[in-house]
Amino acid sequence: QGNEGKQHPYTHGAVREKAAIYDGQWRLKKNGELYDARNLPKEVLIKNDTEETKAVRTRLEQAFKSLDSE
Repeated sequence: QGNEGKQHPYTHGAVREKAAIYDGQWRLKKNGELYDARNLPKEVLIKNDTEETKAVRTRLEQAFKSLDSE
């Protein structure tokens, strides 16, 4: 039986060093690519940040940092 883990409002995973974090609406890859995943299965790569995507990017980058520190 495993240990109880810390709860997060997102999921994360990595395949062959290609890490990503997903909050149910947005996916940020470790390489900095941000995808709008609100209309799955279609995910749209964000090429030009808006105020909304800047905030999303900042939040998910902080989540990556918190995972690195665990």
